[in-house]
Amino acid sequence: MKYLTPILGAAGINLVTSFAISQMFEAPAATKEIQGFFDVPLGPQQYLVLFILVMVLPVAEEWLFRDFLWKYLNKFVSLNETFFAVSILFALCHIQPPVVLGLLPLSFFLGYLRKTQGNIETSIVAHVTHNLVGILVTLL
Repeated sequence: MKYLTPILGAAGINLVTSFAISQMFEAPAATKEIQGFFDVPLGPQQYLVLFILVMVLPVAEEWLFRDFLWKYLNKFVSLNETFFAVSILFALCHIQPPVVLGLLPLSFFLGYLRKTQGNIETSIVAHVTHNLVGILVTLL
């Protein structure tokens, strides 16, 4: 039950924001590239990319933003200021305006999990779920 909120929250955020962003903007180039990459039958390269997108990147991003950067900033500013700064910075690092806008709700959710749990375990679960749902929605 510990992971129910992160899983359902991240999946719901992904579905709602993906739909909303798709109604406002054309699909980002990265989304089109991913779709094209998986147009061929799945082979070792596609499985490796899926593993990186679903497992490696979420863990690396959570460690960088909500562990390392969080702890560093929290030495100088309050917990709430750290929460807002890291959440906004995470979204902005994704560069493309539609992606940034779509990631803000997830970023604040991940920050909320980090803030309330005191560690990145549940934010990693949520981030992995978000990426998995995003890949499934993109491919199906």
